[in-house]
Amino acid sequence: MRGSKSTTSRLFTVRSSDDIWLLPSQNLEENAAPIVNSPRECHWVIGDVHGCYQSLVELIALLPSSDQLVFCGDVINRGPAIEATMLLAWEMVCRGGAHWLRGNHEQHLIDCLEVDPQDGQAALLAIDTYRQLGDCQAREWLSRLKGLPLVYKAKGWIATHAGFDLHGNPDLSIRQQFWENYDGRYGRVIVAHTPRPQVERHRHIVMIDTGACYGGLLSAYCPERDAVVQVCGERKLNKHLSCDVDKLKEALTRETTTSSSLVSAKPC
Repeated sequence: MRGSKSTTSRLFTVRSSDDIWLLPSQNLEENAAPIVNSPRECHWVIGDVHGCYQSLVELIALLPSSDQLVFCGDVINRGPAIEATMLLAWEMVCRGGAHWLRGNHEQHLIDCLEVDPQDGQAALLAIDTYRQLGDCQAREWLSRLKGLPLVYKAKGWIATHAGFDLHGNPDLSIRQQFWENYDGRYGRVIVAHTPRPQVERHRHIVMIDTGACYGGLLSAYCPERDAVVQVCGERKLNKHLSCDVDKLKEALTRETTTSSSLVSAKPC
């Protein structure tokens, strides 16, 4: 383990008999988006952290230090300790213990930082990460964020933030179209992006965002062992998120059993 277990953490290990499919794909191999190939035998893919630093510290302490971590995008925004969360994730990347994939929130910050300051200032001020870091520090992060890969590829599975479009391109905001049309051609795909009450296993897709920043759980999924480790998420919501809480809680409590019945929650 990477550290001592917190008494507030909860540990769950779940097994399932889901099949893993791996079919060749020309589109993904030729895609211009950054793709990282796996150097390790065992991985833990972590759902949207969204600035929940304390939860991330507790989760990392429960995971074997010899395993590779993959942050499945949206490390930033929402939570109360965004800078500390970013620094922790980046430190692990620099040490070779983790990969940080780009999510739609990282992409939005990149886009806003790259436009003319006068045109983008209003949009930047609406971004939690920008407000917590300030202009200078946010711009110092720009080159790092632009270098974040979109896909992590391992034996029999792939991780990306939200899914792929019909042409095999990583799409950081896709939901229903991917869930309903993906046929397993890239192997099992592990995605975050849309909060669910629990980690959901479907035939070709595993959904691991469990709403940590909304008082849910922060989840890590090991595809090699089909295991899940979870800790409690952030309970003290920011005031500007309060208008979304009821709708998100309603979405998080819906039970789904097949990919055709998945319900798209409010963008997280």
